[in-house]
Amino acid sequence: NTSSISITQIASVTSRPEMVIGMHFMNPVPIMKLVEIIRGYNTSDEVTNIIMELSKTLGKVPTEVNDYPGFVANRILMPMINESIE
Repeated sequence: NTSSISITQIASVTSRPEMVIGMHFMNPVPIMKLVEIIRGYNTSDEVTNIIMELSKTLGKVPTEVNDYPGFVANRILMPMINESIE
């Protein structure tokens, strides 16, 4: 599950790390438009551009995010929830 494993780490055990990229589809996938595109440190611009366009072809709204564990939406949401509880 790439929501908890670094794309760079996955790519490091392949012979073509420049071809490895992550896609996080939000649930429920048929309804949610957002898809996070996660580049590894060695992912090529060409692969990133292809996946961004593929996401749009699928009717999704792609956003490129840093190679960091967890979904970016949750990383933004959790501090907001924590603040509202205080």
